[in-house]
Parts: sequence; C-alpha cells; structure tokens
Amino acid sequence: MRPKLLLALPAALALSGCFGGGKAPSELLTLTSAQARPPATPRSAGQGEAITVAVPAVPQALRTNRIPVYVNETTIQYLTDGAWVEQPGALFAQRMADEVGKVLEHDGPRFT
Repeated sequence: MRPKLLLALPAALALSGCFGGGKAPSELLTLTSAQARPPATPRSAGQGEAITVAVPAVPQALRTNRIPVYVNETTIQYLTDGAWVEQPGALFAQRMADEVGKVLEHDGPRFT
C-alpha cells in the first residue's frame, strides 16, 4: 500500500498546478454605472414586452478575465497584477441591461 501512495504523490503534486495554484491578482476590476440602480422589484412582462440583452461578441483578447494592454496594432500584453471580476463581454451586458432598465423605469416603454 505504501509504495502505491509514494508513486501517486508526485502525480498529485504535478496536477495541483493545473487547478489554480497560481498567485491571485492584487487588483480585481469591474464596470459600474455612474448612478446606482435600486434593487429591482419582481416584474412580469407580457408577450412582446420583454427586452433581452445578450452578451456581445468581443475580440479574442477580451474573452478572458485577464486585462489586455495593446502595445501596438499587432502586440497585446496582459496586466500581471489585475483581472476582471468577470469576462468583459458579460460585464458590458450587465451594465447595458441596467441602463435599459433605468430608462424604462423612468420614461416607460417607448417601443411599438
């Protein structure tokens, strides 16, 4: 039993680096609205009254939590001490949905 355990230990240590063994970033960034929206109350919408905000298609450099820095037109580097709290496309969709919700609450639906 003991020789099997000794053989499994190096394999387990080698795999541990694959599961988040790296250093956590010192900064986490997000996108926020200029004016906070109050927590939403439960709502319902009839057929044709709902708006869905989809996550936009973004360039490959933004499909990660890492923060890209464009050095020039062909070179991208990533910040080492910072990361997005979520992928930027999802953050943008959340902010867009917040802003659309604010407009609809303030002005009411204007779509036909």
